[in-house]
Amino acid sequence: MTADLVRRGQLSAQDAARHPHYGILTRALGVAPDVEIDSATHSVVVGDLLVLCTDGLFNEVSQDEVVDAMTSDKDATSIADNLVELALARGGRDNVSVVVAEVAE
Repeated sequence: MTADLVRRGQLSAQDAARHPHYGILTRALGVAPDVEIDSATHSVVVGDLLVLCTDGLFNEVSQDEVVDAMTSDKDATSIADNLVELALARGGRDNVSVVVAEVAE
C-alpha cells in the first residue's frame, strides 16, 4: 500500500517506512483469478548485473549499499551472498532472498 503512495509521489520513502499501513499487501498471486502486474522494459548489455530480491533485503540495506555491492569486483554469487549476510546482520526481520544474474551472450 505505501509503495503505491511512494510511486505516486504522495508519500516519501522515509515516511513510508514509518507509516501505520507499511507492509500491507495490495496485490498477491492466488487471491483472485486476475492480478495487476508491473512490468518494464530495459536495455541490457553483456556483463550487466540484475538483482531480484525480497523486501527482506531492501528493508535492511539501502539502495546505495546495493549499488556498491553490485559494482564490486565480485562474481554474481558472491554479491548475492554478501547482500544476504548484510541484511541478516542488520536484523533480517523478514525473509531475505537475493538473486543476482549476469547478462551473458
